[in-house]
Amino acid sequence: MPTNIIRFDEDGFKVKPYASTRELYGDKAYYHTGTFIDYVIDKSWLEKKNKTLYGPEELLFKPKANDTKWNGCFVFIEAFNSKEILEKLSFKSNDPMFCGEIEDDKMIVWSKNWNFKREVLIRNFCYKVVYSQNEFYKNKHFYGDTAWVKMSLETFKKRMYLAADYFSCELNDLPEELLECYFMEYQVMKLQNVKIDHYNHVDKKYEKKTKIVNYFKKLLILNSIIQKGYSRIKNRN
Repeated sequence: MPTNIIRFDEDGFKVKPYASTRELYGDKAYYHTGTFIDYVIDKSWLEKKNKTLYGPEELLFKPKANDTKWNGCFVFIEAFNSKEILEKLSFKSNDPMFCGEIEDDKMIVWSKNWNFKREVLIRNFCYKVVYSQNEFYKNKHFYGDTAWVKMSLETFKKRMYLAADYFSCELNDLPEELLECYFMEYQVMKLQNVKIDHYNHVDKKYEKKTKIVNYFKKLLILNSIIQKGYSRIKNRN
């Protein structure tokens, strides 16, 4: 079964550097500081939390500004949280929804550093230092809450289903952290059957606004009725 890849953006699956600047990309720029952990998480890791990872210092890094080697875009896998699109990610709420498919379930993608319970997977990082023929480990600080780790699409989807079962909800009710990944340019090039879908999120936003307006209208009407009733009682007295 192909995996559905979803993106909300007027430019579709157009890529740019992970750390892009306004000088080169204008309003389309995004400058993110999340650390990348070059380590593949398999299914056995999905229940772990706050782990310490040991390895060479190069496993932990941040893309430099405007580095085109890090061209990519943020996408949702299989589902998205419509409530967050309309509220937390309201800047995306008027953008069209582009959909594509990936056939390779073993494809490794950059995903948020969370287990299926929405707990941080890797909290600490230690790397080996050799000094005067002695070896010791040194801690390198990073923000685990905003970090990215590697996992296959198969593992990514496994995490989604475990999370939906754990939180007793549908996939599209899961938080953004468990649905989003960073797709590299070569992965975008592998997308098949790309199309614009018609998720009516703009109308849903309008519908929500209309309900609020109607609620306050009813309050005003009720208040007017109460005031008229109070005036009649007062006049009788």
